[in-house]
Parts: sequence; structure tokens; C-alpha cells
Amino acid sequence: MTINKPGRPFLHCAIDSLLQNKVSILCLLGSILIPALLRLGALLNKYFTSCIIWYYFLTGLYHIGSELSIQGERRYNLASAIKDFIEFGAELNVVRVQSGDGMSETEWAP
Repeated sequence: MTINKPGRPFLHCAIDSLLQNKVSILCLLGSILIPALLRLGALLNKYFTSCIIWYYFLTGLYHIGSELSIQGERRYNLASAIKDFIEFGAELNVVRVQSGDGMSETEWAP
């Protein structure tokens, strides 16, 4: 199996499931799947649809931030993913995050 396949990366799929809280096999295994993909060589700083996968994850966290105070397991899985990304070399500089309507940007530090 190729971890860094053409098209949508597996890592992007796993992140998307965690962020959207989808009930799927990826969401249920998210805390295991993300570090496994990273250990197998998935590229967290790879561009997909004009955005680095790690920044896509951070932008998603920024937009769902208010939801995380009441969702224990989801919050734990997302925190575990952050830890895994940092361990595998995620960039920790300030990120520019677009508002939901795409009209403005905010600087946000992980």
C-alpha cells in the first residue's frame, strides 16, 4: 500500500473524519490511524488542494474550537493528533486562518 498516493492523502481523510466528527471507521480509529500513517511516512507538510495538511488540521481546530469544551472523547482524539503531528515535525509558526465566509483572515498560533 502506498501511504503518499496520488489524489487525496489518507492522512487528509483521517483528519477530516476527526474534525467533522463523522461516525466512520476512520473516526473510531483516528487516535491510532494518524500516528500509524505518520510512522509509515505520511507527509504532514504535503500540499493538498493548495493547503498543507497540517494547516488544514489547524484551521479545522480553529473553526470547531468552541465545540471542544463539551466533547471529551473527541477532544482527547484531537489533542492526541496534535501531539502526534508535533512529534513528527509539524511547523509551529503562526498560521493564517480564514473566516468561515472566506472574507477575512486571523493569525493563530498552535
